[in-house]
Amino acid sequence: MSLIVDEQQRLSLIQPFRVWITSALSPTCLFLIPNLLSAEVFPNVSMISIHLLDLEGTKEDLQGLKMETEDLAAPLLYQVTIHTDLELAFQEADVIVLLDDQWSDDSDGENEEEKKNMIKSITECYKEYGRLINERAKKVVKVMVSGDSFVNLKCSLLLENASSINCCCFVAAATQLENEARVVIAKKLNVTTSDVTDVIVWGNISGSFFIDLQRAKVYNYDGAIKGPAFFSQPTEFQDLVRYQRAAVTSKTCRTAAMSAANGILTVLKAWSGTGRTDQVLSVGVICLGKYDLPEDVILSVPVTFTAGKWSVVPEVNIEDKLRDKLRLSATELRQEKELATESVTSGEDATTH
Repeated sequence: MSLIVDEQQRLSLIQPFRVWITSALSPTCLFLIPNLLSAEVFPNVSMISIHLLDLEGTKEDLQGLKMETEDLAAPLLYQVTIHTDLELAFQEADVIVLLDDQWSDDSDGENEEEKKNMIKSITECYKEYGRLINERAKKVVKVMVSGDSFVNLKCSLLLENASSINCCCFVAAATQLENEARVVIAKKLNVTTSDVTDVIVWGNISGSFFIDLQRAKVYNYDGAIKGPAFFSQPTEFQDLVRYQRAAVTSKTCRTAAMSAANGILTVLKAWSGTGRTDQVLSVGVICLGKYDLPEDVILSVPVTFTAGKWSVVPEVNIEDKLRDKLRLSATELRQEKELATESVTSGEDATTH
């Protein structure tokens, strides 16, 4: 009996590093899990608990994912828990990765009513997520939003409803888009994707974004790549990047889960201190006093990570064309926030009548 008591006491003293993943039955999560259980992503961590949350999934499906995760026999894995409701969501979370996504049946873009319904659903979900993160997660939690729809808006809703947590704890991942731009450039110049670095994504990650090459470098290219001062990149390039992911999904008939997971892991490694300190990554953040950008919306900007904190890259030129693009992104994001506010107001009115 004393041995049992001693073991229970020992287990109660264990403080694993807690990683929560929403929409855990999404394909992206399958690629994430094995890599999350790695010292390369989370250095100086001795044990990791994976908490799988899927509000639209079944316990049976989540149980299967739990068993598969346990079968990895990863040395860092301490525990896997599954959740189909918010009863325990984000409890003592060190890292939260949000993969929830909404899809439209209209391949060319949703109509206005459908967009409003999507934003209403997102708003209800992410306001509650934010409130629970505020109440239950650790105050130094790292929160990352990833996906194909309304990524900046989701991050903004979390931040607004988690007022006791520093705004620097929330980012929206733009690295998948950044890598897609690198692929387009690499194909154009006949080099490998790894030869292309420091591409910047500005603006609304899943909306009006702008790919900026002012700091980009291309290695192992046989020829001149720096154009004259009057040279400007064609709009075709922006369009090619915009449709890169759609081209992949049309051929595979599924989401670009592998590249999404890779983008998430790239940011987590940098955030955890295992990336290069001079590596420039694009993430959606609140830009307090930076580049004279609006502070009321989440915008994708170039950052570097040092000692577990991100900082906006200071040496970047914001020329008129780019500033116009950022204004467009900010306007678009404000409109999304207005729709989110309207959806909440209309929901409250319907409840009171």
